[in-house]
Amino acid sequence: MTAAVSTIQIFVHGSVAYEVAQRAAGYDAKTWLSAQGAYGDSIIASGAHPTLIRIMVEAEGPHRADQNERLFDSGLRQVLDGLAAALPGG
Repeated sequence: MTAAVSTIQIFVHGSVAYEVAQRAAGYDAKTWLSAQGAYGDSIIASGAHPTLIRIMVEAEGPHRADQNERLFDSGLRQVLDGLAAALPGG
């Protein structure tokens, strides 16, 4: 059980540290998208990775203001589901 608690603590700590670092650097989703724009355009233009291109074109997540909250919720749910599956009878 100690390992499970540690896993949750590490996930939460990492998520918070990431968001604090983003804010301290003045780096948000809009800034990141702007910085990646030309590279993303080159991937799309190449046509070399159709699945990645579809994900990039259809993506709404990176454009929403609540990106960090959604990523945290999704990640925590995956961590908890994984821990639950590891329990006896899970």
